[in-house]
Amino acid sequence: MGGGGKPLEHPMIAEIFERFKQQGFHVGLITNGYMLTQQRQLIDLLLDCADWVRISLDGVTDDVYQRVHGRRDVSYRVLRETLAEMVRRVKGKPGIDQRPKIGIKLIVQRPNQHQMLDAVDEALGMGVHYLQFKWLEQHPWSIRPEDRPAMAEGLRTRLEEVPRESLIVDVLPGYGGPKVQDRCLMSVLHPLVDWDGTIYLCAFFHHRKDSHSIGNITNSNFFDCLGSPVHKERIHLVDPQQCVANCPLLRYNPVIKFILAEGFRFRYI
Repeated sequence: MGGGGKPLEHPMIAEIFERFKQQGFHVGLITNGYMLTQQRQLIDLLLDCADWVRISLDGVTDDVYQRVHGRRDVSYRVLRETLAEMVRRVKGKPGIDQRPKIGIKLIVQRPNQHQMLDAVDEALGMGVHYLQFKWLEQHPWSIRPEDRPAMAEGLRTRLEEVPRESLIVDVLPGYGGPKVQDRCLMSVLHPLVDWDGTIYLCAFFHHRKDSHSIGNITNSNFFDCLGSPVHKERIHLVDPQQCVANCPLLRYNPVIKFILAEGFRFRYI
């Protein structure tokens, strides 16, 4: 599922999960997860239709979580209990290939920078499948570039003590750095359908409704919009300078170029 944020707050989210399950759809969900602490009935519905669920954390103590979250009426402790329960339910299912995979992600910034190593302990304690870190970029709370190597080295040293099979940990770059020069070749393969049915060229353009949307599934068939004259026109009008720096889709440009040049599995795509 993807969209403009907080997908679990959609008023018909329970019905959406039910429909996914009935129709055999499998989803991946990125969420702050807090709605699951308030509507526990959503947990089983989500676990029945998801391949993976990634919970975005703001901190691993109540004070930091509340500060970054910008609210005093939330609790990391309550969220942690819910996450641990989700992991127990998943790992209690029969079969080797357990689904969904549950992960957590910490956007590293000044209020929580001292909690990177604590996040590793929290991930191990909850038994999640993986842990991700990403640097916050272009924000007053961003970590100074000169401070990052020492923090990354401290994390690397801590991870040497963790068996690989116990936890997968990734440190990802933020969306900072020089602007993109190459035209993205993945947007035609990675459209986004927002909560209101609007189809966007990609997940990073859903804030540009007038210029980067290609239709709406509430009044059109998805595949009538994909590849339509409007879609082709708006693809060619995309300015690479508008793309976010370090966009994860751009790393696949060489693969798409190879597929186009060699005709490799072109019918499959």
